[in-house]
Amino acid sequence: MIHKQFNNAHVLYQQTTDSENNFDLPEPAIALCNDSSGLIVMNQEGRDIVINKESVKELIVLLKLLSK
Repeated sequence: MIHKQFNNAHVLYQQTTDSENNFDLPEPAIALCNDSSGLIVMNQEGRDIVINKESVKELIVLLKLLSK
């Protein structure tokens, strides 16, 4: 699959969490970039999530809450 990234592109390669099982495969990578209007675009396997900058702080809080 080909996906064109916009400005400020980054890739998050996810690691496995189960060190006891050598057959664990990591989750697919997440590509992040800014589109032409400055919105943040997260892409994983052809699915996009668009986040406005005003929601970033609340998203971080939710991610921390869910990772506990």
